[in-house]
Amino acid sequence: MWISKALEHNEKCLSLEFRFNGGLYELLPDICMYERFEVLRFKCRILVDIPEDFYFSRLKVIEFCYVTFSSYECVKEILLECPVLEVLVIKKCKWLSGHRLTVCGSELRNLTLKCNEWSHGQKRLKILIDTPALETLKITDSTLADIYVKDTLENIITAHISVGVVRMQIRESLFELLDNIYDVECLTLTDKAAGALDSVDIDLPIFHNLVKIKAKVKDPEEAAVVWKRFRMLQD
Repeated sequence: MWISKALEHNEKCLSLEFRFNGGLYELLPDICMYERFEVLRFKCRILVDIPEDFYFSRLKVIEFCYVTFSSYECVKEILLECPVLEVLVIKKCKWLSGHRLTVCGSELRNLTLKCNEWSHGQKRLKILIDTPALETLKITDSTLADIYVKDTLENIITAHISVGVVRMQIRESLFELLDNIYDVECLTLTDKAAGALDSVDIDLPIFHNLVKIKAKVKDPEEAAVVWKRFRMLQD
């Protein structure tokens, strides 16, 4: 197998991308047991179904783009075996089962969740973020998920937040997320995320360190709302 041959050369970086028709490529146990990897990138027709025994002791970057996970819960299983992981990207992925996505890691500094197919069956997905060292957060179109942050992200520097639709439950989840990133320095909100701020029922936190806010709005009235809310909430 060509992948096994590649592993014999002590590679530290591996990028796999499959675009063939038919079934999904299943990750080999050899890849999961190879501890020297520092960077892993998986793209397109790949099934991520991790075996019971694996450990990525040196892995710092892992990216999943357009892949299929066996379940939401397997993401946590992967991350628990990556003690020094710093960068995680989950972009436009699919899921076969489960309803709870846990993103964890004491060393994780950069997290991107972008345009994923969050819904599965009739259950709403719950996303738990447990990453105390996080510095950069990008969430795009997480419109069908309830997002929870375990503890305030005290090290957060940059955040980009986008939602596709605004319903009350999504709005509450968005406000809870903002409540846990009040130390952010640079904040970007898309039009619907910015529009969700126009709520008299939920209070925003004080953003002590905010030096830059970018609101991608189409309506001048929404721009005025964003400016007013954040101007009032800075020291």
